[in-house]
Amino acid sequence: MQFKDKHILISGASNGIGRALAEELIGAGAVITNFDIDEPDQGLDGMTTHKVNITDLGDIEDSLNELETPIDVLICNAGVMRRGTLMDSTEDDFELLFDVNVKGSWLLIKSSVPYLNPGAQIAIMASRYSQKPRPDPALYGLTKMAQYHMGLLAKETLHDYDFKFILPGSTNTALARHGVSGLALEQKEKLMHSPKHLASLIMELLTSNHSHLIFNEKSRDYRFE
Repeated sequence: MQFKDKHILISGASNGIGRALAEELIGAGAVITNFDIDEPDQGLDGMTTHKVNITDLGDIEDSLNELETPIDVLICNAGVMRRGTLMDSTEDDFELLFDVNVKGSWLLIKSSVPYLNPGAQIAIMASRYSQKPRPDPALYGLTKMAQYHMGLLAKETLHDYDFKFILPGSTNTALARHGVSGLALEQKEKLMHSPKHLASLIMELLTSNHSHLIFNEKSRDYRFE
């Protein structure tokens, strides 16, 4: 895919990976629509932000109805993190993570279908935990596994679209730093890739015949499948 003049909808592009990806795509000539509950700290030429709670169907539908052009690429990127084991987690944590990470992506895909161009791409920002969740962060891994498999099921239903799955490792964003401090954070930051690094790989995925971008735990880098 060539990105010039393509309309790309990204959830959660006000900061982090979504923001870095928006910047890369705009640099390649794309036009970005950002669905985010937060406003960007700084505006970005080429990106229009709609304040959207992706767990609210009405919010999504209202903003989709405002779009002036069909969507060429839909990127389900918005997500939240809470740390702790399964038994340490609270009911509020459970509801928040499943609402945003799973339900939010499901609602966004389901609602966007009438607005997609034929052959459009649908990309899902899953996690390395989608294939092998860990005891901590338990709920985050559980929701990312559910989100990934929801995407696989959607692929089996929506045959006219090109699905892409991103399973990143730790990336230096507020989400990855959430709940980590002191020496643990210093050590974690030494291992994390930058959002820009991941964004450049996602760009490569979107232009390739591959369906997956997966973090390799041993090499601490990425592979395409």
